[in-house]
Amino acid sequence: MCYREIIEVERLALDETEQLFLENVGLNDRCSPQIEEIAKRIVRECHGLPLSIIDMADQLRGVDDIHEWRNILNELENWFHD
Repeated sequence: MCYREIIEVERLALDETEQLFLENVGLNDRCSPQIEEIAKRIVRECHGLPLSIIDMADQLRGVDDIHEWRNILNELENWFHD
């Protein structure tokens, strides 16, 4: 027999979302302004969902190529808007 329990997860506030993302992605003060802007857009696209935020941060940890950041943002925008 299979049992599933539905657990409702509350969305985080924007400031909590940003903090969670930054903690997990490991951005430092020396990152480019373009990456900072993309990071903010990624955070907004995650709509406060903790697992989405952590997943995006894990994918981008250590990545300093602006094209990779843009690709992830585009994928995320397409996923949420399709």
